[in-house]
Amino acid sequence: MAGRCLPWLSVFGMGCVEAQPADSSVPTVVFESEAAAWRAGGPDDDPLAAHRPVDDGCPSGSWSVEGEVLEVESGPCHYAWFLQPLSSALAAGDVLRFDLWHTGLDAPELGEAHAALLVGPKLVWEGTAPIPDEPRLWSAEVILDEPVPHGEFIGLHLHNHGDNVWKLGPVVVLSAP
Repeated sequence: MAGRCLPWLSVFGMGCVEAQPADSSVPTVVFESEAAAWRAGGPDDDPLAAHRPVDDGCPSGSWSVEGEVLEVESGPCHYAWFLQPLSSALAAGDVLRFDLWHTGLDAPELGEAHAALLVGPKLVWEGTAPIPDEPRLWSAEVILDEPVPHGEFIGLHLHNHGDNVWKLGPVVVLSAP
């Protein structure tokens, strides 16, 4: 199988990621998010709605898709909830991999930024960063502890104040070993 390069990784000096040939010892891709499939969610479908401020506007133009990356500008969009449906059922033991990064966090008031990835209503990963903070990259791997049905969603939750940019690369789920 031909390899596929993820050029956005080179920005961080991470080079190229190549797909592995089919082999029983190499996990296969069960699901890979498509940047164009992300949609903004609302308060009614947000499992972390308690985090949502009253003035939760995330105006059109404050988020976009660039190649394989979902990009959110937190100046106009200080609270974001995005989701997309899973095209396949996931098994307990499957491994979820993704990269999430932000530019330098800066704001007049001190605070803390919060990012989370959810599968269905279940929080599977979260990270926090102080405000202010230097640019940061999280490369995460999460082992799913229960099966997830086809059609359930995968979601990205972000909130912070200040004017900076968050980016989420493809979310890839690999089959359980």
